[in-house]
Amino acid sequence: MAAAVNAGLFWIAPGAPRVTLAAMRSIVTMALVLAIAGNAAAQSAEPHAAPPPPPEEELSETMALGLSVGPTVVAWVALIATLEVDDDNRVAIPLAGLGIMAAPSFGHWYAGSPWTRGLAVRTAALLPFGIALSRARNCPFHADVVGIEGCGPDRLGEGLAIAAIALYAAGTLDDIITAPAAVRRHNERLNSVAVVPMVRRNAGGVMLAAQF
Repeated sequence: MAAAVNAGLFWIAPGAPRVTLAAMRSIVTMALVLAIAGNAAAQSAEPHAAPPPPPEEELSETMALGLSVGPTVVAWVALIATLEVDDDNRVAIPLAGLGIMAAPSFGHWYAGSPWTRGLAVRTAALLPFGIALSRARNCPFHADVVGIEGCGPDRLGEGLAIAAIALYAAGTLDDIITAPAAVRRHNERLNSVAVVPMVRRNAGGVMLAAQF
């Protein structure tokens, strides 16, 4: 079997199809175009990596302190005003009571600390407060109340009420004073961890870099 070039034709064998040089160039060009298009389509079909999240901003110590002090004062004003207007309001009084319990912790919640030492102390104050309140409903604490039979000085009830007030005050002051420190700890953790974008050929993502 022989091969020869004759008038721009490849001759392979008798009876075999003849292919011109122009046709060969066209076939090679089409094959290259199809290969490039297929590679581009495969790359475009790959999922693009999501951009890295924006860096978290530092929190403000002043804001934390204001969130602990301001709502606490508002809650107490609302409670006192409600008691002056209607001391038997079954909606406003519980809501105001919930406010004076939770408001001192708002600065810590702002810093990302949902449970605080001060909130735990104020929660503990509910036990002696509840016992003192139940005793006061039966007999007021003062012994010189006229017209109530069987009521004398209730030293235990008075002591429980004082303990509840002291626990509440301690828990409130603790949350207010330590709110800026909670923000400082948050900012320190924020500065010790960095989010670094990581890009690969077929994927992407983020990497956390921490300082110890």
